[in-house]
Amino acid sequence: MPDMQKLLQTKERILEVIRQRGPELPVRVANAIGNNNLFTAAFMSELVGEQKLKISHMRVGSSPLYYIIGQEEQLQKYTNYLNHKEKEAFRVLKENKILKDEELEPAIRVALRSIKDFAVPIQITNNGELKIFWKIHTLSNEDAKDIIELKLNPKVEKKTEKIVEQKNEEYIEPEKIKKEESTELKEKQPKQTSTSISSPFLDN
Repeated sequence: MPDMQKLLQTKERILEVIRQRGPELPVRVANAIGNNNLFTAAFMSELVGEQKLKISHMRVGSSPLYYIIGQEEQLQKYTNYLNHKEKEAFRVLKENKILKDEELEPAIRVALRSIKDFAVPIQITNNGELKIFWKIHTLSNEDAKDIIELKLNPKVEKKTEKIVEQKNEEYIEPEKIKKEESTELKEKQPKQTSTSISSPFLDN
């Protein structure tokens, strides 16, 4: 019984270190709690099995990072360990939040498939055609749906630039402006498309 209690205390100390520091390597956690590296790594693996810790796909040296659910964004502190193309893919994805796979250069497409901690693939069926998008790992599924829907079906926005551009020109009858805007919007009304977002990655 004392041994079991000691085991539970050790695991709790490991969790506390990661709560305070964020994603960490086993060797650093071992140093923090004053325990053997091998035993600490074994305890951390058990905590992964108990779903109290998660393990990264990315490796720092030869070891993955261990973190608690909710600390995913903190993994970005370690992106300097990615290779050159992976860093570029991460930067582009972080800036855009959503990327369309077919629009990317081949090297970036390959890199996105390698940075699994940061790039989440999404499959979309649009007009019967399967398309792949990538979302940054910190973006919610709901926001991802909205951005992808907008990319597939851009909305027509009311134009106000015409009035602004002409503010220093000759006066235009209000009725004439309304008539011109109405004609312009009617001519540019996009055709309706059928979009189905039914990816298993977005079903939560």
